Amino acid sequence: MCHLITCRPTQCSYSNVLLIYLSGHNFGSEHDPDTAECNPPENTGGNYLMWPIAVNGEEKNNNKFSPCASKHIGQKLEEIGCLVDKSNYQEMCGNGKVEDNEECDNGDSNFDPGSCCNEVCKLRTGAICSDENTQCCLNCQVAPNGTRCFDGLSESCKQDSYCNGKNFTCSEAANLPDFTPCLQSGGCYQGECRGFCELKSIKTGLALEPCLCRELDENACKWCCYNNSDPNNPGTCMPHSNYSYDDGRKCFAGYCESGKCVMLRSSSIVRIFNFIRGVSLTRLAKFMKSNIVLAVIITSLPFYFGFIMLSKQLDENARKKSEMYDYKPTCTIKIAKHSFSTRAGAVGSEIPMDHSPDLDIPESDAQSPQEDIDLATSSFS
Repeated sequence: MCHLITCRPTQCSYSNVLLIYLSGHNFGSEHDPDTAECNPPENTGGNYLMWPIAVNGEEKNNNKFSPCASKHIGQKLEEIGCLVDKSNYQEMCGNGKVEDNEECDNGDSNFDPGSCCNEVCKLRTGAICSDENTQCCLNCQVAPNGTRCFDGLSESCKQDSYCNGKNFTCSEAANLPDFTPCLQSGGCYQGECRGFCELKSIKTGLALEPCLCRELDENACKWCCYNNSDPNNPGTCMPHSNYSYDDGRKCFAGYCESGKCVMLRSSSIVRIFNFIRGVSLTRLAKFMKSNIVLAVIITSLPFYFGFIMLSKQLDENARKKSEMYDYKPTCTIKIAKHSFSTRAGAVGSEIPMDHSPDLDIPESDAQSPQEDIDLATSSFS
């Protein structure tokens, strides 16, 4: 027999809500956006399961998926087809589930010679049950009377349960005494963990409902309730206990820490100023430990930018050096070669034609006497 932990809307809140919240992410849901459809106010049910700030499970919508989350999950399930009817499913030995025509099924352990079950999902010789398939089976035989088969927990409001030595099923666990403390300052009542306000209603005869005190004072993280005896004229939300919420539990403006409501939506400047003002080595170490990825990124930034600047400077130096070696200044020299007369009576000294006044130019390279010569461009390195 399987013993389930049964919970009312205001009990087992954190454990149940957290489990379903994580399941929502696993099935493809994102956080709910801040819209009227997917983040309604408290008077219309409050935040849904996938709201980014932790919900406490005490409001109507806290244990429900919003239309936005339902849409995401539906799209994901349709995409992967994990819940599609498998009409061609075939039973098989070795899947750990006892099915038709099987006496037992220990999964991979079927091939273990010490297992109560063999490789064809039949009990081995001398075995009358399988330890892995029945609660009150011990070494392939009925467990002796008094063998504990269920561990009672205050969260379940159930006591330990024991085998009776006659059959393979675990006896139903008895309830813990009423008002035994359970989750989140709640108490057991008739085998169920009731929330703080519901339990106080049972004790006082009032119709108290849970709420969040909305003043930023010492009451913001107290256990608050309002009297709903007259739904048309509900009472004021007020603290009904001097005990504060556990750290991390939701308050109206954020979350509780050391009995105070820490706001999540203060301005960035205020948050930065408060952090710098209260920074210490201990707090810094705690912050880095809690945000290891962010800490690695922050400490890596100086090295990253230093590397970028160094690489840029090296590239610039290499470019300048390359330009210096590749630079080849050019110029054009224009020389006019004049003819000198050898005739008698000519003005000026007589100069032989085979002699140039400035340059010796081979005859093969000589141009027309009347023509200007453009010499080829010369390069200097």
